[in-house]
Amino acid sequence: MERTLLLVKPDGVNRGLSGEILGRMEKLGLKLIGLRMLQMDAVLADKHYAPHRARPFFKDLVTYITSGPITAAVFEAKMPLKKCAKLWVLLTRPSLKRALYGEIWV
Repeated sequence: MERTLLLVKPDGVNRGLSGEILGRMEKLGLKLIGLRMLQMDAVLADKHYAPHRARPFFKDLVTYITSGPITAAVFEAKMPLKKCAKLWVLLTRPSLKRALYGEIWV
C-alpha cells in the first residue's frame, strides 16, 4: 500500500467542496486514513513547496496557500497516484469536465 497527500486549497474550502472532493477520492478506491483542516503558515508553505522555491511563481503560490484554511487528507491504496491521475486527466479536458463533474470543477 502507498500513501498520497491531497490538499483542498483555500478556494475549494471556501466554496464548501472538501467533502465532495474527498468523497470522489474514496469512490476511486482510495482509503482516507488522515484528515485535518488547518491554516497553513508561511513557514510550512515554504517547506511544502521548497522544490518550487526558484520558480517565478513561488511567492504567489505561498501567498495563495496561506490565504485561507485548507483541508489536508492522506489516502492509502495500491498505486494511488495512478488512480488519482485518472481523475486529474479527466479534469483537464474541458469538454468532459462539466459533463462528468458538474459545476464544482468549473
